[in-house]
Amino acid sequence: MQTVMSQKLASYGQWTYRGAWALEIAAAAIGLTTGVALGVQAFSASESVTAMDLT
Repeated sequence: MQTVMSQKLASYGQWTYRGAWALEIAAAAIGLTTGVALGVQAFSASESVTAMDLT
C-alpha cells in the first residue's frame, strides 16, 4: 500500500514540475511579446529615430 502511494506522489510531483516550467515559459513569452510590441509601437510613433536606435 505504501509503494502505491509513493508512486502516485512521485507522479504528481513530476506533473507539478512540468506545469511550473510550462507556466514560466508562458510568462516569459508574454513578457517578451509585450516588450517587442511596445518597442515597435514607440519606434513607429517617433519621427527622429533610426533603425539602429531600435537595436
